[in-house]
Amino acid sequence: MTKNAPQMAISHWGRAFRNFFAGTGGYPTFKKKGRHDSFSLTNDQFAIKGTGVRIPKLGWVRMHEPLRFVGNVLSGTLSRTADRWFLSITVEIPDLPIVPRQNHATVGVDLGVSALATLSSGEKIAGPKAHAAALKHLRRLSKQYTRQMEAAKVRAGLPPGQPIPKGMRVPRSRNMEKT
Repeated sequence: MTKNAPQMAISHWGRAFRNFFAGTGGYPTFKKKGRHDSFSLTNDQFAIKGTGVRIPKLGWVRMHEPLRFVGNVLSGTLSRTADRWFLSITVEIPDLPIVPRQNHATVGVDLGVSALATLSSGEKIAGPKAHAAALKHLRRLSKQYTRQMEAAKVRAGLPPGQPIPKGMRVPRSRNMEKT
């Protein structure tokens, strides 16, 4: 572990107590070992080059994607989720210059049923298709349920594809409760 990790932990602890005494946060609690494992690094503790990051005591580690933002790297936090380590990088980006708009045209908007919005210029904006997404989700769950029922029939000694005889009870696995 790098020397910076305990320093940042004490810094976060101090900030938590400042927030508590200012009335903007609750009383600080200690993190239990093994839950929400994370530690922070300042910008002088690690280096980023392309799709790699150099972490003290570990060396160069490949990142999944290069850094998206161009700016001053302030800090990084390594956290563990589901036995995988993730790096969250804080980047200070400069404010973008405000571009004055030349055209201040007016447009009317009509909210409708068939289209989410219809503009007075004739352009139609389609709305989200919640029903289609729900049908796709239902189709997937139905297939999953069918596969689980076929497996239950095979375990019960029935030939696959045949209907369950009337009065026969097929033992269901605990996985059937998930669908």
